[in-house]
Amino acid sequence: MSNSFERYAAAMHIPQRARKARVVKSDADAPLVPTASEKKQRDETTQFLRYKRAVRAQSTALMNSEHGPNYRMLLSLLKRLTTLSAQELLNYVREAKWISHCDADQKFVVLAMIDMTIMRTRVRAGLPTFDDALPGEPDNLFLIIRNIIGA
Repeated sequence: MSNSFERYAAAMHIPQRARKARVVKSDADAPLVPTASEKKQRDETTQFLRYKRAVRAQSTALMNSEHGPNYRMLLSLLKRLTTLSAQELLNYVREAKWISHCDADQKFVVLAMIDMTIMRTRVRAGLPTFDDALPGEPDNLFLIIRNIIGA
């Protein structure tokens, strides 16, 4: 060995203990191998949990910003949202000047929270999740709010 690093690495080499191979004697002792659908479900669950964690982090960041009290007020309004109180939400968004002072990311968080709440409210009312207007029809609540927010 000509290199001092190689001599040092060789001197520091710690032998590894050999692991005993586990012998499976019956199907009951065999480790469970997930099926393709179970792997897909696990991957989708992991991805969804990461998405929820990211949304929660964005929401927390907005709560801790200068717009925090107003954002909390919006969230309390969204908790009470029903299909009959949609006009109340629309009026709030029209009058909320603080939303226009938000940056693009904060506007996206506000719009995403409103969108999730509208979808959840529609499902609870037995309506389809989405009800986008066809060309020539009036916009739905989400599209009107998106145009007001400007996101």
